[in-house]
Amino acid sequence: MKFHSIMNTKIRFLIIIPVYNMSAWIVDNIEILKKQTYTDFRCMIGDDLSTDNSLEVIKKAINGDSRFSLIPHKVKKYSLGNICTLIEMADADEDEVIVLIDGDDRLADENVLQKLSDVYNKEDCWLTYGSYSGLYGEIPDSICTPYPSFIVKNNCFRNVKWRASHLKTFKYKLWRRVQASALTISDKELFLAKCRALLLGQWRRWYHWRRIKRAELLDETFRFARRCSDKFITSPMLELAGEKAIFIPNILYYYRTYEKDLNFNVGKSRQKWYQRLTRSIIKHKPKYRKIAQL
Repeated sequence: MKFHSIMNTKIRFLIIIPVYNMSAWIVDNIEILKKQTYTDFRCMIGDDLSTDNSLEVIKKAINGDSRFSLIPHKVKKYSLGNICTLIEMADADEDEVIVLIDGDDRLADENVLQKLSDVYNKEDCWLTYGSYSGLYGEIPDSICTPYPSFIVKNNCFRNVKWRASHLKTFKYKLWRRVQASALTISDKELFLAKCRALLLGQWRRWYHWRRIKRAELLDETFRFARRCSDKFITSPMLELAGEKAIFIPNILYYYRTYEKDLNFNVGKSRQKWYQRLTRSIIKHKPKYRKIAQL
């Protein structure tokens, strides 16, 4: 895909950055945003009770740039709650395009927002995904491929390999179509996931899932799931958007390849079972129907 400047609708970006103990990497993130050739954006950074000096580092990196806002949360949000809270606080315009960047990653270069603006104008899309590379690499990760047309046509995004990874962007008015129930886990959904594992003879899964409580999968408010924020956020919007969800093959995002602290507050040996249980619940949530227009 070749990008070129297009004189069309002016796109405004709302950049959302969730942060937890990312003082070692957040400056790089902020600096590449400041260098963007496309300057019509604002950025909201949410600190999720960091125990390092992330707040001080972020304040220094912003250095009075009015496009950036730092929000120190008062209760633990985890990634999904952090992102959703920032979007709620933003009071965005309907056509504003939300860009999600992990605090410890960054945009690939200073022209990313211009490229995104060109794509939104040219394709008249509602959502974009892809592509990223490892730490300052030049080759897209193997996951960076578009969903096949039959997946899009039959609205079965949840039943195939996950592809809608960085860079993730979407129009605010598409986000508004996602209901609160899509972002949390109900008692019924948890119960059914355990039953499915038992009935399908997935004994190991059932053994590890059987005593997991709903509170262990949610934030303190019970509004948002702790894990798998990308799938909770993007799955319903992919279903709503259908062909209006566009894959971008060009590298727009650099993803840190170190082992991240997923902050599950449980022993390392149990993390994967919380993760797998959450993914199973997302997979079996009610699908959204594709909409004709926003």
